[in-house]
Amino acid sequence: MTPTRFDEILLVRTRGNRDDRAVVATLEATASAHGVRVRPFEAASGAHPLVLSVGGDGTLLRALALSGGRLPLAGVNLGRLGYLADFSPESLARDLPVLLDGGARADRRLLLAVETAPSPHPPSLALNDLVIAKSDGGRMIEIETWIDGRFVRRHRGDGLVVATATGSTAYALSCGGPILEPTLPVFVLVPISPHNLTDRPLVVEATSRVELRVPAPYLDRTILSRDGCNTAMAADGTVRVSRAPHDLTLLHPPDYDPYAVLRTKLHWGALPGERPC
Repeated sequence: MTPTRFDEILLVRTRGNRDDRAVVATLEATASAHGVRVRPFEAASGAHPLVLSVGGDGTLLRALALSGGRLPLAGVNLGRLGYLADFSPESLARDLPVLLDGGARADRRLLLAVETAPSPHPPSLALNDLVIAKSDGGRMIEIETWIDGRFVRRHRGDGLVVATATGSTAYALSCGGPILEPTLPVFVLVPISPHNLTDRPLVVEATSRVELRVPAPYLDRTILSRDGCNTAMAADGTVRVSRAPHDLTLLHPPDYDPYAVLRTKLHWGALPGERPC
């Protein structure tokens, strides 16, 4: 799923973060010794470029937005959680040559295609989730869910998350959604603080076309976000979500194990003060 060798690294850094200078210096020196150029993303020119983010998962999501999900993507984790950006700064000098030679672990991750109004432009993309939520701390909002043209339910509460399996460990998890194996071809719809406690998470096939409708009385206090970035709502309050026509190739260290990541990040099996199992 990856070229035998990348000839260029397109670098995306966290804006204003001066703590990444040592990591970037290691990256540039190691890549140069391997005969590979490192350029800012905007200066792409190679035939087989690798997009590499240095920061947290938010930086990796910004790199995805810049590349449109069409180039292989990896992340060096300078953040706190790092479910997506999982190359370690400490082992970068060892792991980078393997990555550049095509020896990394590669996953195909589906992307959400989000349409908020008829437009000549292609739908917006999201790797983690699409969220409709109330914009203030007051009254609830309502959202209707339709799947493949069939009415499913009306949510009353603080909002709704539509997440990929990749995004099941993000906002959806904090709302009580299930943790999904990250390459599963599904969406999970998770209510945010539902008024009706029987309004539970719903997992559907990624071939489904999900339509969310916010009735007019609630539009002025509703926000829409993709991967944490706010987006304008359509004037009629309708949002359509489907699987994007292409997937993302997400690269990991050769010893990557998604369950080990969960054990570490979620402290499974550990008592207070102990290391995770």
